[in-house]
Amino acid sequence: MRKNLFPVEQETIIVYNKADKEASLFTYQKSLIKRMVKMGAKVEWVNKHGGTSMLFPKSWVRNPLVPRNEREIE
Repeated sequence: MRKNLFPVEQETIIVYNKADKEASLFTYQKSLIKRMVKMGAKVEWVNKHGGTSMLFPKSWVRNPLVPRNEREIE
């Protein structure tokens, strides 16, 4: 069994829905983990490859914006 994951296997997943009070994040990106912890996200668990699951307020998630060049066309 190999020790490290391939880059394509190192996903970042954000999940939120109407039923839960908080959003959840799972990532392998060390810079994102560090930033989220600094902002106050609650770490739930860390797997043996460094993947980290955490909870944070839904208000931290922004809805996607239409790119500027597409807004100008409309």
